[in-house]
Amino acid sequence: MVVLLAGCPTAAGDVVWEDVEPLVHTECAGCHGGAEPEGDFVIDGPASLLDVASAQTEDMPLVTAGDPLQSYLWHKLENTQRVAGGSGSVMPTSGLLPSEDVDLVEAWIAAGAL
Repeated sequence: MVVLLAGCPTAAGDVVWEDVEPLVHTECAGCHGGAEPEGDFVIDGPASLLDVASAQTEDMPLVTAGDPLQSYLWHKLENTQRVAGGSGSVMPTSGLLPSEDVDLVEAWIAAGAL
């Protein structure tokens, strides 16, 4: 379920990369950025996620525009990656994100991951 907070975009269609980017920077870039990124994977904007095959599952891209349930990134954030045919631990590895943050990523994917 997508729940948007005060100060956030008012509808899923309004969520764009610039809304999600600060979260990616603080929660993801530490592992998926820099000179030695985890899994040799760097998050560098939406193009690095959209329709990109996951290294942990052959059946699902990292992000499928408009479809969070068919987006491996969403499953990693929800800790349902094994249900999606994947492996590994929840992301970030420090533990589950607050539901508001996961909802924001879900809204971004649902809005077309632009």
